[in-house]
Amino acid sequence: MTPELSLVVSTIGRPEQLKRLLDSLVGARDHDRIELVLVDQTDDQASAGYARARPLPFPVHTTSSPRGLSLGRNVGLELASAPLVAFPDDDCWYGRDTLGQAIRYLSVHQGIAAVSGVQVTADGRGSMLRWPQAPAWITPHNFFRTAISSSLFLRTALVREVGGFDETLGAGSKQGYLSGEESDLVLKLLERGYRIRYEPELRVHQDDPRDEVTPAFVDKMAGYAQGQGRLFADHDLSKALFGWLLVRKLAATCIRSIKGQPELAAADRAYLAGMVSGYRRARDE
Repeated sequence: MTPELSLVVSTIGRPEQLKRLLDSLVGARDHDRIELVLVDQTDDQASAGYARARPLPFPVHTTSSPRGLSLGRNVGLELASAPLVAFPDDDCWYGRDTLGQAIRYLSVHQGIAAVSGVQVTADGRGSMLRWPQAPAWITPHNFFRTAISSSLFLRTALVREVGGFDETLGAGSKQGYLSGEESDLVLKLLERGYRIRYEPELRVHQDDPRDEVTPAFVDKMAGYAQGQGRLFADHDLSKALFGWLLVRKLAATCIRSIKGQPELAAADRAYLAGMVSGYRRARDE
């Protein structure tokens, strides 16, 4: 059976996290409609070997690439054979009906370039973003609340049309812009006139890193924010929106300090500084 959805996973060798994702794919009602493209960016190829060793009920293609999340996804995109594509993180997982829901939605709504679901933790809390409760069209004014890599399901041909992912954005970016690659992709599609829908009934699972804040998390927030700040410069987004996001982050820093949450306050401060730095760097480049 020809796959209808290619799942492209770029990983830096974390088979223990990958197991949960693969378990969810095996348990999916529509696993006969998918293929897995796994890009392992480590020397030992542990994740690729683990995937090949499992008796999975769908086609699996493994390859390798140099480090860089966006680079790995672009390499995997070249191998994707299905008309639809998704880019799950190696530590996310799906419910039994999620993949089938996404496939059916894009089959029925042929005029839509992509659909984004909501990302939630195992106990149903929103993960990583402040997700809206109601369905909406994704726009340059709400993209930062309505789409993240693991929540997106897209038409493969259109992802290729806009050039895939910007390899200077995302985890592993040598330029230090450690996020924003999926938002950049969304914005490129919108700028070409394509429509993208946010449907919160479509749910993807992933742990929320804010639940266990470490010094490494604070450093990551600075790099992630660099990428977000750059988006506003690269795509000439609303300066008023940029200012509002900065004010909101500043307010969150104050509130968390008052509540005795110093780690989260430090992460917010790092994000605030990173957004400003990323915006300025992009404007100066």
